[in-house]
Amino acid sequence: MKDVYTKYECNQNAMDYFFAERGYIKRSNLRNSKIKKDIFNPITTPEAAYILGFYIADGCINGNKFVITLSEKDKEILEKIRDYMSPVTKLCYKPERVNKAGIATHPMYSFSFACKEIVSRLEELGLGQKKTYLEKSIKNIVPKEFMWDFIRGYWDGDGNINSSEVTKKVTLKNGEEATYQYNNIGFTIISKDPIILEEINDFFLESGISTHVYPDNKGNYLVGTHSKSEVEKIYNHLYTSSNLFLNRKRIKFNEIMKIPR
Repeated sequence: MKDVYTKYECNQNAMDYFFAERGYIKRSNLRNSKIKKDIFNPITTPEAAYILGFYIADGCINGNKFVITLSEKDKEILEKIRDYMSPVTKLCYKPERVNKAGIATHPMYSFSFACKEIVSRLEELGLGQKKTYLEKSIKNIVPKEFMWDFIRGYWDGDGNINSSEVTKKVTLKNGEEATYQYNNIGFTIISKDPIILEEINDFFLESGISTHVYPDNKGNYLVGTHSKSEVEKIYNHLYTSSNLFLNRKRIKFNEIMKIPR
């Protein structure tokens, strides 16, 4: 457009009027018209709940922009989030580089767009700038019917599922030693803020799933369980009628669920 203004020696307003009069729409206006500005005001869809969970885990606010940046291997879920929130926005590719700490980062994709309505709403909810260090609460924000979608989004961003073989020696009543081997399965979500994890834990308990919140040795908190039967309940809830999920995590979760106890 700048080239057009220069070539025809006219100002921007005149040329914008010329194109608008003939039915042409500028890309910036089209993008703005496609943004779901009220996505979190209030949350009324499972997609919005999932995206909020994913944003709290892996997103940020940068000025007036909503941003989620992920590894290249997770581009698929970023495209799905983009298609729901702001379908005309292009993902930005960031090649492998060495950061200020001297650590090499993997190639990344970033989904970023400006929307003062979304940014203002997240600030209003206490989930805006520097949210990692804020006391976060989702009570009265995420309706119960969409809590599993929210948890799936949060877990896709900041959760883990793992399995490890454990060997345990025990002393029997007759004094003899016996060795047992079993698979230790763990489901966890991590955060620096225990409040949001306590709320998730309360929801698990209300759903008949026994979990607990506990600190690690790095100043973080986790909510989860190492009981396969409880993890199985979580798995069944997370992926029942779900439409948004990180595929590699679902595959890993599914594989672990097939491991004998």
